[in-house]
Amino acid sequence: MAKAKYEVVDSIDSVDIKNETTPGAVLIRINDSLSDLGVTAQFKEFTITPSTTNSEGNLYSKVELSKDGNSTEVRYKKYIDELDDTNQTMAELAKVIENRMEHLNVNNDYTSENILNRLKHSVENPNLYLTLDNLDITKSTLDTEGKATGTIVIHKDGSTETQSVSFNIVIDKELTDEDEELINDVDNILSDYSYTKYKGSNNTTADQIKSEIENGLSDENIRVAVSDFELEAATDEWGYIDCKITLTRADNSVVTCMDGLIYTHYLVAIQHQVILQEIQVTQAHQAAQVHHIITHLVVQVLRQIAQVHQTAQILTQQLQQELQIQQMALHQIHLNQYH
Repeated sequence: MAKAKYEVVDSIDSVDIKNETTPGAVLIRINDSLSDLGVTAQFKEFTITPSTTNSEGNLYSKVELSKDGNSTEVRYKKYIDELDDTNQTMAELAKVIENRMEHLNVNNDYTSENILNRLKHSVENPNLYLTLDNLDITKSTLDTEGKATGTIVIHKDGSTETQSVSFNIVIDKELTDEDEELINDVDNILSDYSYTKYKGSNNTTADQIKSEIENGLSDENIRVAVSDFELEAATDEWGYIDCKITLTRADNSVVTCMDGLIYTHYLVAIQHQVILQEIQVTQAHQAAQVHHIITHLVVQVLRQIAQVHQTAQILTQQLQQELQIQQMALHQIHLNQYH
């Protein structure tokens, strides 16, 4: 489902994420992009950390993709620009566009609309808008990279002034079926690594991730490289690992993995170890309390049963004694009648 994962990231990037954005609006865009692939999507997590005038916010999303009974997940973190209490200038917007274009991924089917959709959320000044001129795509093949060139033009309402940002973006080689299978294998390994096994921590290293992938792959001849490793430490919130993962086969063919903007960065969520330990301690404490309460209740019930049994025995003995006394009295009455 490599293409579907790409479409998910592309769809999220095409939405102008704000502090008030709802998952429904984003999910519609995602499922529209997946309709031709026969894949359906649903959010497993959609968490917005609001931006302010002093800091960026972000959307952390986890999307489950399903097709023909199979499923996989895409995790993506998209930053929300700081709230701007001043009007954005053309020069400021040009700088933002330059930064965005450095990390923009383009495929053979991209159009001007696709690129502009990825950039439109960068425009904060309502008087500014973008167009794209001279888009030219040299398609990639299984053997060669392609490229996309063109010019983003910034316009201002009521003015003839413009500012341009040219780009030249490399299009990755097309993926073979074997490439997609290998990418999915690594995706599953890292999904287990970060979400099922809960091994990610503030002490996670590139070597640990490399070792995890090597141990999880069935082909021992594949060489794994983890580079551009950056870790955003978790505190009372989730942290993230951002790294580039490349796999080299025995024939020296290279596959770049995995999820993210350009299929080269894999976002692994990590949880603060102290929080995990506190949760585990709390759960153990709660379990001990429940066990103590149940044991106490069982003991109380057994004691009450024993008391009831003892009382029943005493009452039985008293009734037997009373019956004997009555029988003796009746016997004496009969004797007196004959004398």
